[in-house]
Amino acid sequence: KIQGRFGEQKTDSTSSKIIVKKEVPSNIKMTEATSSSLKFEWTGSPNFTKYYVYLDSLRHATTTTTTYSFTDLKRGQRVSVYVTGVEKDVESAASEVLKANTLVVTPNAPTVSVTGAVSASVSWAQDLAAKNFIVNVYDGVSATPVKTNTVVGTATSTIITGLLANSSYTATLTIDYGTLITTPSIATSFTTLKPTPSGNAISGITTTSATLTWDLVLGADIYETSRDGGAATSAGTTGSVAFSSLSPGVTYSVRIRAGFLDSGKNRIYSDWSTAVSFSTTTDPAS
Repeated sequence: KIQGRFGEQKTDSTSSKIIVKKEVPSNIKMTEATSSSLKFEWTGSPNFTKYYVYLDSLRHATTTTTTYSFTDLKRGQRVSVYVTGVEKDVESAASEVLKANTLVVTPNAPTVSVTGAVSASVSWAQDLAAKNFIVNVYDGVSATPVKTNTVVGTATSTIITGLLANSSYTATLTIDYGTLITTPSIATSFTTLKPTPSGNAISGITTTSATLTWDLVLGADIYETSRDGGAATSAGTTGSVAFSSLSPGVTYSVRIRAGFLDSGKNRIYSDWSTAVSFSTTTDPAS
């Protein structure tokens, strides 16, 4: 064996031919990682005057040291890195390929805006590096989510539907970067509504009858009316109820409320609507 400038050399005793073992950068490793940068170092050779650094099979940079930092990367970005050495403008073979990821950061708690008895809007800050956003909603009873919405990375909000009225929930946000997934955010608590019917109107007034109509409330499964402050009576589910057997020329006041089942399967009601007053006619022709 002969220790030469180009590394270890061997001599074939029968032909006296010198076989050269060429040098290659080795021991490449990642030494630092953040959410937007990666630092690498490797073992080089004093015979190399510079090194080419490759990122995802493309030559990315030239350095004269045995360290290099990639910056301006995306969160959760996965890269493949290798280096070659250069001696007298001759490029060596490549080092081993090293795969690495930038770090991901647990997202902030999402913002929740309750939009009704059975729905809520969940929003978060934009993250263009994300592949998907995953929103999980829990009801405080089950350890598994009662609702899960997965939306593309360009989105900043999603609507959760199919909830129950006047019920407490929590929502968490997880970000999928394609190669890495964050841990869930801190949970945001919210309570759904039990909306009061609106759009109340009286029509079809006669001497003995009138019809009350209202806008249906999403999630309500029953409605009740009260006339002149009396007991609640069923008003069906169609958004319309007819009053009959009224007295001519009398003024009446009616209210409406919506009924729901909450997450505990308990019957609950909205507040009563604002009363609507009307007077029956005294002349069938009027």
